[in-house]
Amino acid sequence: MLSLPPITLRLRGWKLIDRVALAFLLLCAIALGAAAGLLFVYESDLPKSTPWKPIAPTSSPKSTPTMASLSAASPCSAASS
Repeated sequence: MLSLPPITLRLRGWKLIDRVALAFLLLCAIALGAAAGLLFVYESDLPKSTPWKPIAPTSSPKSTPTMASLSAASPCSAASS
């Protein structure tokens, strides 16, 4: 059989230019992914929202306080008199 030398990964033997190149490529990939994500979000066809319509409350068996009864009972209105 043919004997091949073992493949080893030497991380301690990296030169400074190798680390800078790897960091640059990593930052480019992050920036490209962020730009693609922003483009996808802003270009997507989202439905337009409409303003909320006021809904009248339904009557319930329990008595609910109204705005008039709340403002009459507030301590601020008694202090200003």
